[in-house]
Amino acid sequence: MASQLLRALRILFVLLVLVLLNPHKCNGMPELPEVEAARRLLQRCCVGKVVRRCIAAPDEKVFEGGISQKFAKHMTGSHVVAACRKGKQLWLELQRPPHPSFHLGMTGSFAALRPNGTVECAEYVNSKVDASQWPPKHWKFHLEMEPEKGAAAGEKVAFVAIRRFERVRLQADPRGEHPVKGLGFDPLLEMPPAEAFAEALATRQGPVKGALLDQVQPPPPFHARCPPRPIGRQLTPHRHAARVSQRVWATGLQTRCCTRRGCTPRRPAAP
Repeated sequence: MASQLLRALRILFVLLVLVLLNPHKCNGMPELPEVEAARRLLQRCCVGKVVRRCIAAPDEKVFEGGISQKFAKHMTGSHVVAACRKGKQLWLELQRPPHPSFHLGMTGSFAALRPNGTVECAEYVNSKVDASQWPPKHWKFHLEMEPEKGAAAGEKVAFVAIRRFERVRLQADPRGEHPVKGLGFDPLLEMPPAEAFAEALATRQGPVKGALLDQVQPPPPFHARCPPRPIGRQLTPHRHAARVSQRVWATGLQTRCCTRRGCTPRRPAAP
């Protein structure tokens, strides 16, 4: 009996490993294009408008430092000047500090209810926003913007956090504070020339994949589970970063491909 149970556990373990390492399945966490899509949603619905009302859920895990009520009070009446992003960090620039900053974690997303009744969602594989009711299920805060002149209602925006690994902060200077301050260049906005990129990576110790995933250098332009396509058998995830030639880095930066079938580079829609 004990041997049969042990054999069953071994089979379950093997099946679990096969599921987790499925080469044809990409994890559904938000990457740079998804965070950029969320920023563009905030750009359309919040920038240039005043927050009429903000309601925040008392979630001490999502609101760093247990600031949910302080967040709601500060956001009410605030004028939104800009929606900003660097890497996977997202923030709204207000007319007066502190500014709200967000990290989408594993399942974070934004949804908007437009004045005409249509719903927009910045969603992806792991974040399926249920906007059949407002505010959506799993909301952590929602905003109601002042209506434009002649409009009966304003934009409504909600932050959704299903698994509560997401974070909301209030910061005096998000760009100059942790965690944004420690990030490298943004590959969607600040991609350096291939020569400079190759020179920077040549100083790194360790495998290529580890160097790319370290966001103190560049945030990864592709999904962590999808390593760059091997080019001439030189650019592989486990090859030492300093031993990759400049030509190979340049080719890799131009392609940004994925080796796994069914996984294509994702680009955000136009604003």
